[in-house]
Amino acid sequence: MGLVDIRRLVLLIAAITLACAGLGLWLGSTVADDVGSIVLITLGCAVLGSFAPGTIRWLAGSTRRARAPR
Repeated sequence: MGLVDIRRLVLLIAAITLACAGLGLWLGSTVADDVGSIVLITLGCAVLGSFAPGTIRWLAGSTRRARAPR
């Protein structure tokens, strides 16, 4: 994996993490009344979102390997 690929992956992780944190903030403010619960939901969504790019790459690679002729 080259330097350009790593930079793209880091930017993708950051963007998805921020998007998931935003969704977590919305969800937390919708279902919770206290600030602690809202922060906990927001951080949980952000952490889970940070795993999305790697998981997607892993799944795409495993399906590509499964389809390869032998």
